[in-house]
Amino acid sequence: MFDGDAELFLLGAEAERIRIAHQFDPLFAVNSSVVDPLPHQVEAVYRYLLPLPRIRFLLADDTGAGKTIMTGLLIKELLFRGVIQKILVITPGGLTKQWKEEELQEKFGLHARLVNGASFEAEPGQFARYEKGIFVTSIDFLARNEGCLKAAAESQWDLVVVDEAHKLSAYEYGSKLEESERYKAVKALSQQTDHLLFLTATP
Repeated sequence: MFDGDAELFLLGAEAERIRIAHQFDPLFAVNSSVVDPLPHQVEAVYRYLLPLPRIRFLLADDTGAGKTIMTGLLIKELLFRGVIQKILVITPGGLTKQWKEEELQEKFGLHARLVNGASFEAEPGQFARYEKGIFVTSIDFLARNEGCLKAAAESQWDLVVVDEAHKLSAYEYGSKLEESERYKAVKALSQQTDHLLFLTATP
């Protein structure tokens, strides 16, 4: 006869059901999010991205094609499959809050930490302190703040996402390659992540 706490038992059972739900639902992220993806978005994530053993991918679709939806689906699937735990999303400065609140939290129920001047000054060791979670920061803050870049580059990431990746410029002048600070920042992080996803409408 069971004499334990029934509510705790049911809570544990529900947690286990959610943990293994992806094993029985091939479109788990789609069916557990408040998005209605288009066929090409589902195909990109489930047919091309998820089967890759190591994602190093440029997602180059027109503006409005739903690159952020595809990214959210990918992150959620990989998280619940236990493939990734620690994610860094790098965006233009004006999009960090949108990514944190709309693209990740509202659409996919994914909590993210916003890393900017104030939050990094208050907690400069956060990249090392947290072994799991999603961090959102801007490319210019990352490139211009030596402390933040150093901390990020010394951390090991499971997935790094770069939105509007066409802004990472490098030019050849004769035999010399001129790399922008943005380019150098992401180049350093590319060595510290298993999976790397670039998003752009201007390849």
